[in-house]
Amino acid sequence: MATTKLTSSMARFRLFAGTFSILTATLLVLHPDLSFNPTMIRSMLLDGYNDESTIVSKNTLRPSQGRYDQDDSLYNDRDLDLAVIGFPKTGTTTLMKSVLGQHEEINMMPYEYCDINTANGGEKLLEFLKDKPLDEKRRKYGIKCPTIVRRPNAIDTLSKISRSYTRLIIGVRHPILWFQSFYNYRVAEVYRKKEDLSTIPDPNKILFKNIQWKEVSLSYARFDMFLKQLAKVPLDDNELKEMVLSDKLWPKRISPNNFKIFLYTTEQLLGDGSNSTRQFRFQEDLQHFLRLESPFPDIRGVHRSNENNATHPEYMDICSEKFDRLRRVLLRQGRISSRWILKKFIKSDDVVVSDVDHFRELLKTWGTDPCQKHKVE
Repeated sequence: MATTKLTSSMARFRLFAGTFSILTATLLVLHPDLSFNPTMIRSMLLDGYNDESTIVSKNTLRPSQGRYDQDDSLYNDRDLDLAVIGFPKTGTTTLMKSVLGQHEEINMMPYEYCDINTANGGEKLLEFLKDKPLDEKRRKYGIKCPTIVRRPNAIDTLSKISRSYTRLIIGVRHPILWFQSFYNYRVAEVYRKKEDLSTIPDPNKILFKNIQWKEVSLSYARFDMFLKQLAKVPLDDNELKEMVLSDKLWPKRISPNNFKIFLYTTEQLLGDGSNSTRQFRFQEDLQHFLRLESPFPDIRGVHRSNENNATHPEYMDICSEKFDRLRRVLLRQGRISSRWILKKFIKSDDVVVSDVDHFRELLKTWGTDPCQKHKVE
């Protein structure tokens, strides 16, 4: 017993020392003009570091332990079964209302639930979960909030409440198409809420890093930066520094957890109806991932939520020549993001994709301009 405790203590010391050196290097990059004593750095490692834009949390920089050995014997009747956590404008509302919300074994909260991002988010979530029936054929409870993926505190809250049982669903999309969809959605929101139209910026005004309008930002299109926070694969020094320094809009830190993730693209979810075999495979994979006994109804042709057929003068056509520069930036970012997702993220035992070959094909198009069909070198 004493030997075991000693070995464990030595392992924790080595882990702390390694993380300590990485944090020190990162802080020196952030503030080369400052000196950090060991006590200060230890405090930052344990309690987090915040300079208005950056947070480095206590983390191992390693994928979580406990892998895919989660089973129903670990289940707590008050655990959350599933959560759609991102990204916005990747079909998450359609998934909530027309797919998950229509399954007989699932009880989805009928509206976007982002209270979990707040300080007392855990208490509010427990209020929702307390009504879970304790019968033999229990329904699975789920929530949807597409900003959870960028908020480590929300992941921390989920970990405290549901430990390793909750299944997470994340959608991604070609960055160019995502940016246009998100921008136009916000424009429509301004009209719907009767806000001041003069507040709508020219898309080229938010072309630069650390600039956002109603969360529409080039930084948000770097999906890989937010996925890195989920601690599903090891991060080397350069990856950690890049994540920490990626932008000043949303603090970044590692949030270790034991959750499984189902990663999809909008093309896989919505499709075009041309390949029924592939579509049914997607439905089947999602069914098994969520531990459902009955299959999903055919989701081809389901009602697409938030699909706006109206037009407004401020809507952007991202294929317009005046947005050539914006597209070039998004393409460069897309190639970086897709490369990391394909080479590292989906290789985690905690990450599941449907039809991996097709998924790879779709992500490789992130380096192709959907307007001009050419590669950015």
